[in-house]
Amino acid sequence: MQNIEEICSSQQKEQELDRLNVSSETKCHSKKEKVENMKKIKEVLGTEAQAVENLQEQNALTKSNLQASLDENHKEELRKSGISDETIFKYTKECLLKSIKAVEKAVDLRISKNVNGPALLFNYPDCDYHTCKLDNPRTDEKGKVLKYECPVNEQPQIFRPLGFDINAEVIIITEGIKKAMKAQQEGYNTISGGGVWSWKSKKTEDGINKYFKQFAEELVTAGKKVVYLCFDNDISEKDSVKLAFKHLSLYLLSQGIVTLEIKLPYNKGQKLGLDDYLMLENADLDKLIAKAKISYEILFEYAIKGKKIGMGKTFNLECANIHISIKELYKAIPTGLYVLNKETYDFSYCIKNKKFEMGVLTKKTNFALELVNETITITQSITPIELFNREVVIISPKQKTKRVIIDQAEVTTVVMLLGVLKFLGHYLTAFKDSEISGYLNQVFENPKAPELYISNNPGFNIIDGNEIWLAENQVTKYKDNSGRTLPQIKLADSLKNNTNKIANTELIAKDEKFAEYVAEAKTHFGVDAKLSVQEAVGLAFVYSLYKAYNEAIEPFVIIGLAFMSIFVTHIAQKFKGFPLGYLEGQTATGKSNLLSLIANLYGFESSYPRSGNDTPKNILFNLQQNASIPMLLNEIGDSLRPRLNEWVIKPVFDRTPRRVMKRSGEEERGTAINSTLIFNTNAPIHKEPAIVNRILHTYWEKGIFNVAEAKRFNPFVDYLSILIPHVVETVGICELMTKIQSWVDSDSLKCISDTRHKVNLAIALTGLDIFLGVVNQSQLVNLNIFGSKIETYLSNYEKKAVDDEFEKMLFATRIALFGTHSLLKVGTDYKEVMCSGRKGLHIDTGKNGEAFRSQVVNSYNANYRNSFSLRFIDYERLLNENGVKKEKATYGEGSKYGFFFPFDEFDNIELWSKEYNQGVRFINEADNATSVSKVGTEIF
Repeated sequence: MQNIEEICSSQQKEQELDRLNVSSETKCHSKKEKVENMKKIKEVLGTEAQAVENLQEQNALTKSNLQASLDENHKEELRKSGISDETIFKYTKECLLKSIKAVEKAVDLRISKNVNGPALLFNYPDCDYHTCKLDNPRTDEKGKVLKYECPVNEQPQIFRPLGFDINAEVIIITEGIKKAMKAQQEGYNTISGGGVWSWKSKKTEDGINKYFKQFAEELVTAGKKVVYLCFDNDISEKDSVKLAFKHLSLYLLSQGIVTLEIKLPYNKGQKLGLDDYLMLENADLDKLIAKAKISYEILFEYAIKGKKIGMGKTFNLECANIHISIKELYKAIPTGLYVLNKETYDFSYCIKNKKFEMGVLTKKTNFALELVNETITITQSITPIELFNREVVIISPKQKTKRVIIDQAEVTTVVMLLGVLKFLGHYLTAFKDSEISGYLNQVFENPKAPELYISNNPGFNIIDGNEIWLAENQVTKYKDNSGRTLPQIKLADSLKNNTNKIANTELIAKDEKFAEYVAEAKTHFGVDAKLSVQEAVGLAFVYSLYKAYNEAIEPFVIIGLAFMSIFVTHIAQKFKGFPLGYLEGQTATGKSNLLSLIANLYGFESSYPRSGNDTPKNILFNLQQNASIPMLLNEIGDSLRPRLNEWVIKPVFDRTPRRVMKRSGEEERGTAINSTLIFNTNAPIHKEPAIVNRILHTYWEKGIFNVAEAKRFNPFVDYLSILIPHVVETVGICELMTKIQSWVDSDSLKCISDTRHKVNLAIALTGLDIFLGVVNQSQLVNLNIFGSKIETYLSNYEKKAVDDEFEKMLFATRIALFGTHSLLKVGTDYKEVMCSGRKGLHIDTGKNGEAFRSQVVNSYNANYRNSFSLRFIDYERLLNENGVKKEKATYGEGSKYGFFFPFDEFDNIELWSKEYNQGVRFINEADNATSVSKVGTEIF
């Protein structure tokens, strides 16, 4: 028991004396009476002190129990956002924070059934809504990590922290619960809408989340004319977030509420949210609030929303178009050029009688120039060259996704800019010369070189004499490098999205499902040894290909070639070229699946390394930008196929600039390429010697691809990216060159007569050897596992590379029917029909089939100029010899007699028909002829 004097104040003592009628003025005449009175006081005060002490113990126990309801890792996570223990206790006491086992609570919490594992539960104050932050978040089908789980099929509600006051002078809207809690703790009234798009909803007619709409109504009722938006400081790098910010601002403006942007500082890639910023020693949110302002571009877009303005036309910012509460804002906007929705406008004032009347927007162009790249690029050379490389994007007015990239040097004067734009189809009739100069100065002002070395070209680089492989911010040194220290290499933030990603070995090692797959592979190949992560991934990859392709050799040969792309610079120098990978065969044989695996092997999603539109210009541009990374072309268009040799195969194989004859008769110098290309097709390319000896060809037949087995490996494809750095570090370049040469000289390739064929096959087989060597089980997993398959593949290799006259006839048929200049009509000259119980394509060659007969002969003779001149009788003879018969069919104006190609026998012809009927059109010949003469490069 504590001393009464320590517990009770003098005032308490005085009160107790009054209660006991013991006045300070009362005189105690006897010592005994005085003692009795003090005894009574002590009893009363002692009882009170005990009650106080019990209450303190009870409160401490309650606080301890509440704190115990949160796991320590969850408390630590909140502390990392600057949330104090007092705030944590306050929310826990109100049952707003709780640690749960999410897997057991998924049904009660109305969240996804796929949720698994423990989580931190955030209950929203004053509403039936909550959010779970999983300790081990799951990923969606696109591989995106889902950090938070919310009730499914419900509109997100507003998180209003405890103590939030809508009548406060400053109200901040941010994008996360912890950020709102931290800001509210520091005295700033802050709400969180969840994600940047959570204020939108597909469940309402106007597309606005009903809870956010209620919040906006509350703001208006409270007389709020201004709110502050504070998103993370990397908003400028994320187009989706910028778009969300803009549309949220436009919505609030429509309600008469001005949105001022609080810009968090951005320093050398340091990502900050509102909570992170408030934890900085030099944080001064009041200063940022004072600097907050609304974007002029957003104000303009609000005023002209939904209005179509033609080039050179004006739009008056009259009061009728602007909410009454924000009219005054427009008077403060400086005059000048502005970019709105990637179009350029000039803003000025209309003044009458020396008084402001209205603002005027004049549309100057239907596109916008944008400076996109300020980099120091380290180029490939014996001595590193530092270049200040600034690129400019011109956005096409017709296609939102189409951009043209040019070098700044091409538009440094008015005359040069006008020439470039006119050539691209832009006409600046609304611009004066002085305005064009101002436009250029505005785009190119304040040029700054960054402090860091970066590379536009992840992959092979030579820097300070060192040969390195560059990926993300990591540098992997080739095995044969000298021991010198490498310079610090970092990628610019704008390029990080397009660089290859290396898998995390620690995460791979913890993946139990993957371990099960590896164990199955070990059993199959009889491997007992303990494997490193790289060896386990290599073994799983070999096993997946082995099972998915029913032990076929073709996918392994192409993968071997893909592995050799990392050494393409050395190989091309020594062997005077590097082959293109070529996959020819029927549909549903797994060709596209293999290209996707190669993309993952190099650390990309399957969509990035693809060459895009199959015009030669785009293929060569993408190859030029991605040295040593295999570019993937899925199917070759008909207009490209006749020009594939001159436009693509030779420049890529030979790696030298080539002169190309244009249709005008002029010669144009092609681009030297230092990269590799792997492509597939359902139709054969021209098998001329100048083409086939520059490609590594494989032929794919139906029945080899097991879709179910391929899908089993799909969850692990990202792990493949750890193999390339491992090969770079362990395979010596000199040793590699020796191995290729030994294959060229080996007995295995004696059956190959053409020297280039030998080198191509030697490169692929060396790569396959390296691939299998990653597993590090040379006694068990080696080329011997394929038995006679390699021998058979090699013995038939050159036989399949010769001209096939029947394939030529089929190609001529395709061009005659579906080519750019075809005059034939579906339903009149040909049609899909049923003949003798079989579905197929019927072509009229009877008395009314003169058009087809003329078209197919012209098609053949135009595409095969080096062959004999075709007569239609030769065409009929060759088709008859290959089992194509004539049938009768009824369509158009009556009965037709002609060739019938049943789809169950000619599935590639069925594919032609589907492509055409689904709206797939082929490139015009004129487009091909002039494609590289255009300024810049189109990116699709």
